[in-house]
Amino acid sequence: MKKTLIMVLAFGIVAQSQAIVRRHDVADSNYLALGNVGASASVGLVFNGSLAGSATYIGFGNGAHWALTAGHVLDAGALTTFRINNTNFSLNGSFRPSDYNAGTLRSDVALVRFASNPGLTAVGMSMRSDIAGLTSMFAGYGLSGVGNNTNLISDNQRRAANNTIDTFQSFGTNQNFWRTTFQTPTQGGVLPLEGTTASGDSGGGFFFQEGSTWLLAGVTSWGTDNNSQYGDQAYFSTLHTNMDWITQTSGIQAVPEPTTMVLSGLALAWVARRRRNSA
Repeated sequence: MKKTLIMVLAFGIVAQSQAIVRRHDVADSNYLALGNVGASASVGLVFNGSLAGSATYIGFGNGAHWALTAGHVLDAGALTTFRINNTNFSLNGSFRPSDYNAGTLRSDVALVRFASNPGLTAVGMSMRSDIAGLTSMFAGYGLSGVGNNTNLISDNQRRAANNTIDTFQSFGTNQNFWRTTFQTPTQGGVLPLEGTTASGDSGGGFFFQEGSTWLLAGVTSWGTDNNSQYGDQAYFSTLHTNMDWITQTSGIQAVPEPTTMVLSGLALAWVARRRRNSA
């Protein structure tokens, strides 16, 4: 399973497994650029002094600021630091669901609480369960390389990639994931910045596009190829099955679904019309 963490030594990284792995025919600079814009720019590195993963800043609630990561990133202990744009922010709490299970990756989500306001742009979370077939974007830190070469490197930089969301897949009680497949450049439907995840990406944001906005739909959890080569299937813990716990713990809610917003707008228009008619 591609879920082991990365070792941080003086902010260099010695890998225990892999980060974003890209197409071999596309320049790495394109993936670095994608990792520094939009929703990807809210993904930071979280660590406890030695072991690390990735996390996404989701905003303010219940009197504190929060970031979302994967439950297994806490297996080595409570996280103490969130690092982004070469700046460290102290954390004063790490939380995961009571039914989290390291062996099955049940409820593989976690929250970390900031000690102060990090001044970052929050990413909206989505409850949508119908995003199979859409284009995803995912970001994280750790090892990097290409899909036809197992020589992966670590440079402690954030990258992002795209992939088509294959399906929603469930393996048991709250073992729920979105899945993507890393295709070769010659396969039909391959994306210009196609990629997959690797170690160090664990906990990083998994996004889809709603209009012009990228929303958080999951966090990186595991994968089928320890070297993240072509054919690798990456799995991302789903937010819509864990949102009750996320909201209860952080106080932050998912953004309304488009149909809900449309219906609300129609309802408001109807009320306004009634008021005009009765004036």
